[in-house]
Amino acid sequence: LDGTLVHRGAVDARTGFEGGMELLSRPDRPTAVFCATDYMAFGTLDATKRLGLLVPDDVSIVGYNDLDASGWSMFDLTTVRQPLEDMASAAAELLLARIDGAAGAPVHRNFAVEWVQRGSAAPVGHLGRAQSVKDR
Repeated sequence: LDGTLVHRGAVDARTGFEGGMELLSRPDRPTAVFCATDYMAFGTLDATKRLGLLVPDDVSIVGYNDLDASGWSMFDLTTVRQPLEDMASAAAELLLARIDGAAGAPVHRNFAVEWVQRGSAAPVGHLGRAQSVKDR
């Protein structure tokens, strides 16, 4: 992965905003941005507005976690939902087993995630505003 296409920082909207401004100001800006959390995606959505870009016409934005606010119309964020209750339950069971001395080697668990389609991401191959206007 091209390191110039990755922006790292705290898990907050400010990092998403700064990363969004950096990535989306490039002459070869990406057509989609995947954010490590919904908080970061909120900041990236703000960056698109300040740059005059349309979501998802010019760029798709995807978050991760499916926070309650992600479904609000002001965000309408496409995101990835993880089964937090199942994960917390499994972690508690593993912790109790370790406390009881019944735990063996470290455990790695995989949990299924769910794609939550909302308005911030367009299908692959979607012609954005700039592209479709130019092609006319």
